[in-house]
Amino acid sequence: MFRILNKIADALYIKPLQFIPQETFKYAFAGGLNAVYGIVQYWIIYNFILQQNDVNLDFIVISAPIMALMINFVITFFTGFFLVREIAFPKKHHHRKGKQLSLYAAVVAINIIVNYVGIKTMVEHFGIFPSIANALVQIATITISFVLNKSITFKQSE
Repeated sequence: MFRILNKIADALYIKPLQFIPQETFKYAFAGGLNAVYGIVQYWIIYNFILQQNDVNLDFIVISAPIMALMINFVITFFTGFFLVREIAFPKKHHHRKGKQLSLYAAVVAINIIVNYVGIKTMVEHFGIFPSIANALVQIATITISFVLNKSITFKQSE
């Protein structure tokens, strides 16, 4: 499966896009695949698995949109890890898979914090429209994620 996805990424890396380093392009390709997968998966979870019904756990009721988000996050966390590991950084397997997964989780946690603080600050303190704030924060988190994953999580052994 990853071999096929790598071939697709290589085929899409056409002349006009080659000003972007191939590793960066493949990182964007892997992230894009995971994003599309997550959007489709969320729709399926929300509409067909949860059937748009809230989940009552006796001690708390979780709304269907939030429960779908939670289930979706758990799955796309792992698919994102493997897509990035096998497509963007396939030769950078210096750490064991478990160590890489822990480092990847730390990067995701950092991005969640940056998302929260960034959007909250821009919207509440600077009056930036939420959609614009989200777009700006996404640029920051994608950049942070790429740099940390390249330099730490999937660091090439020297």
